[in-house]
Amino acid sequence: MAYKIAEKNFIEGENHSILLATDGDFNVETCSQEALVELIKEKRAGGVFLSVLGFGNGNLQDYKMEQIANKGNGNYNYIDNILDAKKSVGK
Repeated sequence: MAYKIAEKNFIEGENHSILLATDGDFNVETCSQEALVELIKEKRAGGVFLSVLGFGNGNLQDYKMEQIANKGNGNYNYIDNILDAKKSVGK
């Protein structure tokens, strides 16, 4: 849905990024990691980038979140406390 909104509001020459906050346990239509990466690469080629903020503990899927952020031409940050949150937004 975020990609649809970004594409609907696309303005040539502007920065178009999606910020995903997740624990990395992706329960969405695209069920395989490979298919998800391909979707993200396709959208990146169209000018919509993806950054990821990782939250949670226990079943944290760190590798998956970093991989999709890299493929989305974005950044990945794990948020463990308020200091991490402030660093991730440059404050």
